[in-house]
Amino acid sequence: MTPPPTIRSATRRFVVLAALRWFPVGLTVPVMVLLATARGVSLPELGLLLTAYGVVVMTLELPTGGLADVLGRRPVVLLGTALHGLSCTAFVLADGVPGFLLAYVLHGVGRALDSGPVEAWYVDTVHELDPAADVAPGLAAHSAADGGSLAVGAALGGLIPLLLGGGTAALAAPFVAAIVLDLVYATAVVRLLAEQRPPREGSLRRELSTGMRAVPATVRGAVRLALSDRPFRLVLALTAVGGVGLVAFELLAPLRFVELAGSPERGAAAFGTVQAVSFGTAAGAARGRRGLRRRRS
Repeated sequence: MTPPPTIRSATRRFVVLAALRWFPVGLTVPVMVLLATARGVSLPELGLLLTAYGVVVMTLELPTGGLADVLGRRPVVLLGTALHGLSCTAFVLADGVPGFLLAYVLHGVGRALDSGPVEAWYVDTVHELDPAADVAPGLAAHSAADGGSLAVGAALGGLIPLLLGGGTAALAAPFVAAIVLDLVYATAVVRLLAEQRPPREGSLRRELSTGMRAVPATVRGAVRLALSDRPFRLVLALTAVGGVGLVAFELLAPLRFVELAGSPERGAAAFGTVQAVSFGTAAGAARGRRGLRRRRS
């Protein structure tokens, strides 16, 4: 498909891609911890698995950013989507710590690859159409779409095990659905995320090598910025505190809901509902910011 001819069409594509991207993720949120514990993974082991996931994402976030510049945004997004699908497959098949470790590592690598290319595509596309255009409304619409999609996914992902009657197979069912939806998202990426790239200068291997050599300087620059810029340090500190709280909630809350509800499938339904409300609130806030900007303009 050709690049979008107008800013409105670019925004529509951007929002559709956001909704399709985060719906399968939302499906798996209520059952990720419960599936692992149902298959014998202890709480301390789960903590280590989540730590491994976080380390993978944090380590690869900057190095993988340059891949989109070398390979193009669409190939990188498709690679991240494929890895998410493989991670869901690993979750379905895992029956112990090694299997779940593989699942979390694949999930982390896919998340790092998928972090940013679509947003960068939208910003560049809008500015190619109109260099003076404000991208904030489109980014707000994107945030509302991914929050809403996560909310719907979490609600459905929590209900699926209950509707299927319980058991580990029922807890794994949302991951199977997520694999199918990843294929839908990949198809949408191929059709909607069109970009015009300049001709490649030199071989792909040479460009990849150049990009890899630039990684240490990029990391050093990011560290210097984090240490020298006070507002940026504050943002990082708040993000770290929020991240710790979120991980603790996602690790402990599902198990507590199981205790209160009396079974894993009922606990998943309750936790999915709570997560849906949380994601829906975030989506509403993003939509509210978009409306406020419109009134001010």
